[in-house]
Amino acid sequence: SWELLDEVERAAFSQLSVFAGGFTLEAAEAVLLLDRPVLDVIQSLREQSLVHAMYRGPRGGPLRLALYESLREYAGQQLEHQQREELQGRHARFYLERARRWAASAMGRDAEHAIGRLAEEMPNILAVHRRARGEDEVRALETLTHLWPMIAYRGGFDAFARVLRESLAAVTAAGSDPVALRARICLADMLRLAGRVQEARLVLAEMAEPPADPLRRAEYHRVEAETLLRVGETAAAVTRFAEAAKLYEASGDLAAHGFLLGRLGRAQAAAAQTDLAWQTLGRAVELARTHGNRRVQVQAVLGQASVKMQQGKVTEAVEDYRFVAQAADQLGDRYLEGLASMNLCT
Repeated sequence: SWELLDEVERAAFSQLSVFAGGFTLEAAEAVLLLDRPVLDVIQSLREQSLVHAMYRGPRGGPLRLALYESLREYAGQQLEHQQREELQGRHARFYLERARRWAASAMGRDAEHAIGRLAEEMPNILAVHRRARGEDEVRALETLTHLWPMIAYRGGFDAFARVLRESLAAVTAAGSDPVALRARICLADMLRLAGRVQEARLVLAEMAEPPADPLRRAEYHRVEAETLLRVGETAAAVTRFAEAAKLYEASGDLAAHGFLLGRLGRAQAAAAQTDLAWQTLGRAVELARTHGNRRVQVQAVLGQASVKMQQGKVTEAVEDYRFVAQAADQLGDRYLEGLASMNLCT
């Protein structure tokens, strides 16, 4: 009980209420303000059944701990207003920095780890967003955009689009703010993934022109190309994918360049540019192996399967689709898994 805790244990117990959905020891050490080593105090709280281990993340990830939810509200009530604000500030700085890092790694070799960490820490990242609403709307909006890569792979497009739209509406001068510009691109992508393609096109049309920043412009052209592909405008989609691929190549981000080549190759296949598509997809697979990640490679193989179908190599294409469906399931990529399964059914 509260009375049996010493002063430092009480401080730790109450401060841990700032976390949502659990925490790692690294996070606790960065956020908590204690007069004893954080690890020792948390171990003491575990022995008193106030903190419990949730699970260890995949691939040897960090151990996640949490207050029992029935105690979390009581723990939060023990914090003074100024102390709560200071803790929430430290919590926000920690998770914003980590979310930026994970989002930036979502196409590289560490993509599986980065996507997994974004998924695990989504409750904490959303807590940063909620606490910033009404206080710092730009920070609230930026926080959401860091979740974009994970949502795109794991799903929840409609719900995320709704939260993103609400946050975007609260940012003043949304037409020129760099964070708002990226959020609009993200919103269009979520709507596109949710099957609301015309709404996605309207969001992009509301932007007077593509962003000036090369990487943001690459994101804009990619999402624009995806929407064009969904409405059957394959020639225009090929052009936009090619523009995005060139921008990523010029930036030196070869993992992203490989990803865009994969999307370009699939668009070329849809436009019946079979030979060109095969060449592009071959380059995408090679870049994925040397600079990218398994997910990017699987996407390129999906494109190669489409080309094989056009070439009449049905048996080989079916094998590729099965490989993609199985690999996408292992990666937790429901969108890719759905595409492969749909092709297998047809």
